[in-house]
Amino acid sequence: MFCRFAEKNMSALIDGELGLLKKSAVIAHLNSCSACRAKLSYLQSVSVASSLPVRELPPAGFEDRVMAKVALAGRADFAREKAGPPSFSLRLAATAVGLLLLLAAGLAFYRPAAVRVTVPEATISHQTGIDAEAVEFVLNSSAIGFATLANQTGR
Repeated sequence: MFCRFAEKNMSALIDGELGLLKKSAVIAHLNSCSACRAKLSYLQSVSVASSLPVRELPPAGFEDRVMAKVALAGRADFAREKAGPPSFSLRLAATAVGLLLLLAAGLAFYRPAAVRVTVPEATISHQTGIDAEAVEFVLNSSAIGFATLANQTGR
């Protein structure tokens, strides 16, 4: 209750608009409440900053400088002069896009070579428990010999 009352009356206290009774009540609360003292200090700094004189006139030669820049902006070559060479980040982005395009093209035309693994039938026969002739028949009879062999052995 007291904080709310003090906060409502702080601006009037700063501006010297409070009556004697309210002013003494707010000051008594400020003496006992550090949070409200901090708020009053902030409001006082805002009040001081807002009371500083404002420079109403632009500096000397301001209008001439602005009009000269407006005249330059109308020239076509001014935009090129102002822009300058492409920035590093733009060049980096263009390089990255180019590399990605090369990578995509390479992947589009890439055809992996068939890998042939030679495992002696005796090794397969020993590991699976199937006789060597059956292993040789399965491996030679179809392109999916390994899958068939794996289905037969459960591995």
